[in-house]
Amino acid sequence: MKVQPNRNQFKIILNGSAKSIRDQLYIQGDKVFTKLFGTDVLNHDSLIVSICLFGTRKIEGISVSTNVNKDYLKTLCYCAASILDHSITPGKGIWKISDVSSFYEKIIHRTTSLESSTIASYLNNNEKDYLRNKLDVGHWRTACEN
Repeated sequence: MKVQPNRNQFKIILNGSAKSIRDQLYIQGDKVFTKLFGTDVLNHDSLIVSICLFGTRKIEGISVSTNVNKDYLKTLCYCAASILDHSITPGKGIWKISDVSSFYEKIIHRTTSLESSTIASYLNNNEKDYLRNKLDVGHWRTACEN
């Protein structure tokens, strides 16, 4: 890794299998994605980290920026949706996650505290209230059943 403090950047220098995987992602300078990559490239952890690092909250949900070529973006979204068990749609240079409260409920028990709290920061007030009320009802039911 090479730190460039004047530019507020750092550069990761790849070697071995990481370099091989990165080289597979490009065809003639365009970043591509195919289903052939397998779980070593695209898995639950890599998707969650991408959401945490590159996601931004928009009105319709979470948008995650990408430089995957538009011809391969639908394949990426299809595979990511299968892995995360949630609807993901392609956009121009982004993939989008709608129904953020439902998405949060699905991933909260499969992520670290840091990841789930980062994704929780994407929740708007209505979604937070919905989840808060749902949690309160669940605790109330549990207390009454015991």
